[in-house]
Amino acid sequence: MKLGIRNWKLKFSSCWIKDFGIGIPNEIKEKIFEKGYIYGKTGHTGIGLYIVKQTIEGYGGEIYVEGNKPTGVIFVIRLRNADVKTNKLKK
Repeated sequence: MKLGIRNWKLKFSSCWIKDFGIGIPNEIKEKIFEKGYIYGKTGHTGIGLYIVKQTIEGYGGEIYVEGNKPTGVIFVIRLRNADVKTNKLKK
């Protein structure tokens, strides 16, 4: 697993989490964030990634998943930067 952070200086910062496992099929990459979505034998309640997405969006951000060639996935989280002077999120 690898972690990384990129600050876009103006409005957003991005954090990515990269693994080198078997990956996620393209046809379900959008579905994995839906409430109750379960895939394969390892799927549990289908609530975890839904909660993650709802929390991130509640702070004005986004999360999405990309392929990691040749194996694995990359989860990307983008969050709005805060204004250091006012301690409020930038619009």
